[in-house]
Amino acid sequence: MQAWQRDDDGAFTLVWRKDRVQQGKALAVTPDQGLTACLMSDNTIRIFDGETGDEIHTLRQAGGRWTCLAFVPQSDSLVVGSRDGSVSYFDTNNWRERGRVQLPSTYPVSFSISPNCRFIGARQADGHACLAPLSAQAPVAGSPTYSAVELEDFFSAWFEPPAERMVR
Repeated sequence: MQAWQRDDDGAFTLVWRKDRVQQGKALAVTPDQGLTACLMSDNTIRIFDGETGDEIHTLRQAGGRWTCLAFVPQSDSLVVGSRDGSVSYFDTNNWRERGRVQLPSTYPVSFSISPNCRFIGARQADGHACLAPLSAQAPVAGSPTYSAVELEDFFSAWFEPPAERMVR
């Protein structure tokens, strides 16, 4: 695994390199490039300091297989998809699991975060796509609500703003 930096003149410089790293299945980098997470073939997630390449933590799952991961910008969360169809939310300050939600259909194979950081798009193994909430924490009064509807082959999910903030 390697980290490169683009200089002011447009040239790329190798910043750090990790030799003999197991095969990586997925990679995520925080927007500020401070953290790098790599889902490894042994079903661990190795967390590296984005500037130095030093390994700072390893996440392990007791059962099941992880499938994909992404850092959520403007938060302290790493989201991780699993073969059991769940999405786990890890706190990047202490690497503890904050919570978990279950997606409909099958397991997620990739995540995409919306530019305004309000939604997590999940592409699933069966070709479907859905939206996952940004957090698995208990709802707070006045905060948006995660809702979903499924009709035959159609699935839609969205966030509903609190009533007092809705524009009529």
